[in-house]
Amino acid sequence: MAGHPPAEFHLNLNNDQEVIAIIGLFVLCMAASISDIRRRIIPNSIVLCIYLLGMVRTLISKGVLHTLTALAYCLMILIAFYVIYLTGQIGAGDVKLYSAIPLYYPGDKILLIYLIIFCVAAVLALGRSFLLPSKRKRLKQIWIFLKFKYLNRIIFQTEMPLSDPDRIPMAVPMAIGIMISIILNNLGVINLSR
Repeated sequence: MAGHPPAEFHLNLNNDQEVIAIIGLFVLCMAASISDIRRRIIPNSIVLCIYLLGMVRTLISKGVLHTLTALAYCLMILIAFYVIYLTGQIGAGDVKLYSAIPLYYPGDKILLIYLIIFCVAAVLALGRSFLLPSKRKRLKQIWIFLKFKYLNRIIFQTEMPLSDPDRIPMAVPMAIGIMISIILNNLGVINLSR
């Protein structure tokens, strides 16, 4: 059977600025992931670089109006994730990091990118839970979470520490999700062009 020639894998983006921006975003997300894993902190300098790279790229390739629109999306996402931050589910660095995504992807693709990222986070969380040695440890973790999260907030007016070693570093799913989105874009499964 005469088949099609094998598909070549290449970064299927419109121009060099797109390639530099997406690779830069991935590299910066990897740096944020390493910091989040090692120190449970995403440095503001990395987030600032992600924002600046995205703003410069959008400004050069799309102009002022698109840049302002992307920044408006960033603000909306920052507010939405800030509400989640107030519940103690994610850290402040995660909020800032996730709010930068609209500078790299078109508005109608943002929810798709977040869906990919959160599916990666769910797989990581499930995989981690299966790697725990016993159900007793799982129950203990749930109790510790409930105790710190709710009892300490109500009784002692303190927050659950976000440096909890059992918390999934959310910069990791972002880096993996961006790489998966690049691969899916190149395979033609999704279209992320602006």
